[in-house]
Amino acid sequence: MVRGLALCCALVVTAPGTAAAEWHFTPTVGLTFSGNTNIVDLEDGSRRPHKQVGGTVTLVGGGLFGVEAVSVYTPGFFSARRPRPRTE
Repeated sequence: MVRGLALCCALVVTAPGTAAAEWHFTPTVGLTFSGNTNIVDLEDGSRRPHKQVGGTVTLVGGGLFGVEAVSVYTPGFFSARRPRPRTE
């Protein structure tokens, strides 16, 4: 009886608290190796390596569901020439 009561007390004390909404921000940096696309690429620029930058934003709700958004920017993906740096 005493062991059962001690076990119940231990389970109540170690139970997790109420979950709250949580935001996660994850920056990303990458490189394409041999890109491929279903869009017509007349210059065949997608085959060469390109630098990428982007990120992910995630909202984990208090229940079963959450929301995630991913965005990646790849400058000059369809261009066979390397993008020129801006000079101002």
